[in-house]
Amino acid sequence: MNLTRHAYKRMNERCIQQALIDIALKFGSDSGDGEKVILDKKTITAMMSTLSGLLQQLEKLKGRGGLTIVEVNEMLITAYYNNSFDVKKRKNSHEKHYDK
Repeated sequence: MNLTRHAYKRMNERCIQQALIDIALKFGSDSGDGEKVILDKKTITAMMSTLSGLLQQLEKLKGRGGLTIVEVNEMLITAYYNNSFDVKKRKNSHEKHYDK
């Protein structure tokens, strides 16, 4: 989106970064007249809640080494955590169970 001198000046005065403009344009709602895009507090709160849940899921995936999905022709064949095939980890796990 191109900026007018006025918009550039106001953004600088109000410390509004281009990244914030991009977020509002992407996730905000068009006003009825089509001249405004509004990203309100309610929408931001909902987005933050969604992102919080997503971050928790990503932490879980990170702890498991990631996730591999095998699919053919849009049909899920299998899925597994990437560290489920860690030989050292599996060997240590077996030793714990069988060295009693």
